Amino acid sequence: MRPATIAIDGPAGSGKSTIGQAMAARLHYAMVDTGLIYRLIARGVLDDGTDPDDLDGVLTVAARVLKAVETTRAGGGGVIRVAGRPLSEMRLHTDEITTTVPRVARFERVREVVRQIQRRVLSEGPTILAGRDIGTVVAPDADLKLYLDVSLQERAARKLWAQSA
Repeated sequence: MRPATIAIDGPAGSGKSTIGQAMAARLHYAMVDTGLIYRLIARGVLDDGTDPDDLDGVLTVAARVLKAVETTRAGGGGVIRVAGRPLSEMRLHTDEITTTVPRVARFERVREVVRQIQRRVLSEGPTILAGRDIGTVVAPDADLKLYLDVSLQERAARKLWAQSA
């Protein structure tokens, strides 16, 4: 019997998203990349000109942006979309977004909004969640929990490669 929920945890650059996407494609599961959701919020904050240090402003943007998040499920799988576009295709890895993410993600209330979205997707069908604290905070009852790690040197090499791509 296949697990309904797979949680993939680990530090930045450990391969959570890459492994999660490959597993989701193979198993026909929805894949939620927590990092992309935070990047989506950071993009909304930047697009709106909201101060990323203003909790109320960030929460307003987060609520609005995340209302547009939907899961399209077909054939047992699923794609996370925002306004009809796959989240994975939204070009959310700019330097400006990268520097804004920690500023918006540090707010516990923003993290709770993101967790609500993650839990909603989980309730809709087979799902793989990839991110930090997934197996302990977001989906502590996941049917399968994976923890990925690689050496610091490999993580640094991956970061450099991603920046040059």
